[in-house]
Amino acid sequence: MEGRCIWCNKAGGELRQTTVGTRHPLLFSTVQGDLVVHREHEEALRRFAARVGPSGRLFLTAVGACLLAMVALEIALAAGARTVGTAGIGLSIAALGIVLMALPLSTPQTVALFGVRAAARLVRVAGALLVGLGAFVMLLAR
Repeated sequence: MEGRCIWCNKAGGELRQTTVGTRHPLLFSTVQGDLVVHREHEEALRRFAARVGPSGRLFLTAVGACLLAMVALEIALAAGARTVGTAGIGLSIAALGIVLMALPLSTPQTVALFGVRAAARLVRVAGALLVGLGAFVMLLAR
């Protein structure tokens, strides 16, 4: 079977087509998707899809809430509430990082480039960096 493993992004080996519940990119509903995966990665892909797949709405809601909080706190910062604004922005950045670490959803382009496993790791690393940046910003509020 031609193609690359969706999990590790490597060609060759014993590839097989498997059906996994995936998210529809626009409607956020679960659909059955046929994916090409190495036999040894099939169970890991199923576990990942079962844990993270249905969380699309939660992910977007949490990211949106973090971004709206940052905008509101920027307004508070501009209005003169320096300590509250800075600490709140730091907390919002850290919360966004926690969301990314808990739900490592990435773009389809990133998955196509690196595979699901590496894309999830990249998102988790970005989340950890955001948590560190948020802690640093909160320390600046003192």
